[in-house]
Order: sequence, then structure tokens, then C-alpha cells
Amino acid sequence: MWIIDPDKLRRLQRSTRVNNKTLAECAGIDVTYLSRVRGGKNPSEEVIEALANALNVDREAICVTPDDKDVIRDPRERFLVETFRLLDETGKADLVAHASRLIGRKQNATTG
Repeated sequence: MWIIDPDKLRRLQRSTRVNNKTLAECAGIDVTYLSRVRGGKNPSEEVIEALANALNVDREAICVTPDDKDVIRDPRERFLVETFRLLDETGKADLVAHASRLIGRKQNATTG
């Protein structure tokens, strides 16, 4: 099973200068569906193959396998992970401390 990597897809589109409308037409899908795929929705194997063929690449160029350790399918989670990676050590420590306080408050509210 293959999983679309929206970042790889967008980078490849930019580098080949293929816009969404053209890519959708070449892949035989609706442009609104392509927008959802670019937003993190994983399409069927057939659509993945059609997108790869439309871009004239192997599917590896736009996908990751579920075995890859760094696969983050939810775009919101991917955003948080990337943001966390950009923080310096002090920022990371502050964020972790703040999250711990919030979790403690939530636990106290449910038990008290």
C-alpha cells in the first residue's frame, strides 16, 4: 500500500510547472479531489498510479510506504511536528512544560 506525500506531490508539481487543473485532467480526476489529495487525503492505488503517470514519474516520487517511520498522514499533526523541529532547545522545553501544565489541569478537572 502506498500513501501520497502531499509535500512531495506539491514540490514535484512546482518543479514541473504543472498546475492543479492540468494534473487533474491528465490523471482523470476532478480538480477538487486533487485539492483534497494535496491537503492530505489518501486516494486509491489507481489514482496514485494515474497521478504518477500524469507527472511521468514512478509512484515513489510522490509517495511513501506505510513502513516508513516518518509517515505523518494528518496534515495538522505534520504541521505541529515540523513546527516543533524548528524550535530551539529552550523553545522546545518551554512548549513541553506548558503542555504538561495543560495536561495536569485537564486531569485535575476530571478527577476533582
